[in-house]
Amino acid sequence: ELLEHYSYIRERVGLPLWVYNIPQTVKTVVAPGTIATLASRNTVVGIKDSSGAGELLAELNALCDQSDIALLRFIGSVFRITSAGAVGAHGVIPGIANLVPAIAVKAWQAGKSGDIAAARTCNAHLMVAGGMSHIAKGGSANSATFSTMKSALKVMGILDHDTVSRPMRSLTEEEKQQIPQILKKLGLLN
Repeated sequence: ELLEHYSYIRERVGLPLWVYNIPQTVKTVVAPGTIATLASRNTVVGIKDSSGAGELLAELNALCDQSDIALLRFIGSVFRITSAGAVGAHGVIPGIANLVPAIAVKAWQAGKSGDIAAARTCNAHLMVAGGMSHIAKGGSANSATFSTMKSALKVMGILDHDTVSRPMRSLTEEEKQQIPQILKKLGLLN
């Protein structure tokens, strides 16, 4: 079904497609064999793997290497930024980079250069940034992540509004009061 689905879309849009493997949101895993088949048919040109399952990417890397399949491979997982290059990813596209792009870039560079001390520092900062979603006292994990990030970006002056679409839940005013202190700790607010 997935092979047919991607082929159907590719034929109609005429643009290169990417697989966004995020089963925790869409409830479907796109298996490495399926992705390799799609890439070998030029149906897809890349993948953003946010499954959190490193074995899936490792299997996909092996399939691409064995069959000489050209496929751009990116990871969306936060705590693999520093190690993604070592496991065959061409880059990272973590959602948290919307909030802390400089830290995400430094983390990638530290991983690529093997700078373990810098990688540890970046991971510590990423944990602080990612931990902001824990200030939400209700709603789903996705809601907490998006509403916290949008509220932080509003505090930073990047966004004008921090509402999220229903059924997700925006942060309460009480929850939002915790954000400036965290942003200061990250060096994102004076």
